[in-house]
Amino acid sequence: MALLNSCPVGYMKSQIREITVEDNSYMICEVERTHLNYVCTNCKQQTYFLQQLPFKSRGQTALFSLEPTTIHRYPLFLQEAHEAVPDSVQKYFFETEKCFEIGALNGAATCARLTVDEIGRFLEAKGGDLNERLNKLKEAGTLSEEIVSIAHDIRQLGRNGAHAEWTDVSQEQAESMMFMLREILRELYITPFERDKRRMTNLKSKKVSPTSQV
Repeated sequence: MALLNSCPVGYMKSQIREITVEDNSYMICEVERTHLNYVCTNCKQQTYFLQQLPFKSRGQTALFSLEPTTIHRYPLFLQEAHEAVPDSVQKYFFETEKCFEIGALNGAATCARLTVDEIGRFLEAKGGDLNERLNKLKEAGTLSEEIVSIAHDIRQLGRNGAHAEWTDVSQEQAESMMFMLREILRELYITPFERDKRRMTNLKSKKVSPTSQV
């Protein structure tokens, strides 16, 4: 069993269980590639990975890297939107995911900034620019200080992606950015929605006597 931090399909924090490891790995140019299939224990969706494990040969001993490289994954991004996330926010989030998956890191950072901006606009934030709008949302208590701090990190990285004269967005920065953006969506929309849904389900399952005092 392999445990990952979040579901590649639904971006939920849950266990990802390895359900298939095909015994058909093959060798190309001193690189072993293996096929892996995972299922999320939360959303029950499957994700396929093609990974390579580079190694150096010492006689008959192969020293494999501890961190495999993912060559291909399917699905590439969230195929079905969560109903709690507003359509206008989903639009830019999906563009961010698509750019990230094909390695267009500057484009991903720019779209991530657009996603944060749209979140602010959806919350009717006031201000002349994104920096001011985020700060006003914090002052009004609409967004927590932690969420605003993360949003500012994404905003600043998005400026790098949009300006050729600035430093390009690195793979490490992009991966951290994607994690933070998914966390914002989960914190703002998905977690409250799922919590309220469970609460309503629990209320409906309770049998209340007509004479009971509530």
